[in-house]
Amino acid sequence: MGDTLTSSYYGYAIFICFASGFLLLIIDVKEYSKKNMQREKKTARITGWFNLSLSVVGFLLDILFT
Repeated sequence: MGDTLTSSYYGYAIFICFASGFLLLIIDVKEYSKKNMQREKKTARITGWFNLSLSVVGFLLDILFT
């Protein structure tokens, strides 16, 4: 009787951060490197690692607090 179904969107947000960071690092950095766009390559690399880091921290916090 005390069981309730709770839904959380944290998992989706974590996945989106991970996927976008991974794709930035794999696809965008390679394309910017081919086109010799150094400023955009650096920005994509920083943003990609930030998204990956954010997803890992979010995943660890989700495990820790659930």
